[in-house]
Amino acid sequence: MDFFIQRNAPEVIRRALRGVMPKSIRVTAAIPQGWSVDDGPVVTVSSDGSPRSARATSTENVRVNVYGKFEPEVRRVAAEIDAWLLNPHSVGGFRISPGPFLVVKDEDIKGWVAAITVAASSTKKGFAR
Repeated sequence: MDFFIQRNAPEVIRRALRGVMPKSIRVTAAIPQGWSVDDGPVVTVSSDGSPRSARATSTENVRVNVYGKFEPEVRRVAAEIDAWLLNPHSVGGFRISPGPFLVVKDEDIKGWVAAITVAASSTKKGFAR
């Protein structure tokens, strides 16, 4: 029996971003425990669901959040990540399409968050038994 498994777009994007982001900016799946805006910006990459899927292809919404102390900094970092993601050569194996871009004050972290959502489309990994 043949079956197809969806690729893990958030993990692939996290790994790729770690290779291009400055070392002072952490790229993780979730905000690190104990992190504060005084520690510098942090980037999280996570799934926002899969709105389209077929037997051998899928599209996954991927949310990239940039958290930090100052609005201009989180906006700049997020805009640079957004531009990088939309370059067809940045994330191998996926076609990245643009989505919403939002910057808001976040009282919980006492700073700002910029949220980017992109759609990552790809073929699924095929396996045979």
